[in-house]
Amino acid sequence: MDELNEIDDSLAFTTDDELELLRGSSLAIMLATIRFLQEKGIDLTEWTSALSREFAKGWDTSETWSADEFIDAVLLNLQAFGADAPVAEYEDESANARVELFPDYDRVDGMGLADVPGDVLFDLFGEVARACGIQWSWRRDGDAVLIEARTGSA
Repeated sequence: MDELNEIDDSLAFTTDDELELLRGSSLAIMLATIRFLQEKGIDLTEWTSALSREFAKGWDTSETWSADEFIDAVLLNLQAFGADAPVAEYEDESANARVELFPDYDRVDGMGLADVPGDVLFDLFGEVARACGIQWSWRRDGDAVLIEARTGSA
């Protein structure tokens, strides 16, 4: 019976291994969901807006957000999925960043998801931004996505 409780060291995972697995699995779930919605003829904008409204409930909207605070929070969320943001710029009423590797199709290589329009995942921050009093925009720029947050008065 003791043999069943022994852990095979060759099967042990590090925290980094688990994080990479979680990033890839989470991205695959999101992209596969997008494909499913497309196949069912469901409007992706409607889905991202609904999901964003739910996501906004987890953000503290009791205080005014600055553009740089919002961009930092967005980047933290995207980095949790494996994104990289090598360039971020902050001004008085706006902040922007260059996001790379999101969605990172290499993480789900071999799953047939490379043609899924994963950029719609940036729309998940639209309703969150609105709830935080921020104007949100993003656009594809080659292999990267440029994101911008502005305060409501900007």
